[in-house]
Amino acid sequence: MANRTVFVSDLDGKELEEKDAVKITVTDKANQSTYVVDASRGDATAKLLMEKGRKQAIRGRKETA
Repeated sequence: MANRTVFVSDLDGKELEEKDAVKITVTDKANQSTYVVDASRGDATAKLLMEKGRKQAIRGRKETA
């Protein structure tokens, strides 16, 4: 039997398609804590945060073919 991962938005509680799910990570430097929010790519709050934020470069070794 195959396992199926279900994505649920933390902002509105709706089930998400895998291709529409985004993970927003917020790091609090003062408390050394990290918060992770799952949201839909089309959610207004998620769009606002993605517009205001910046893309982070991928770290580590590059994959070889």
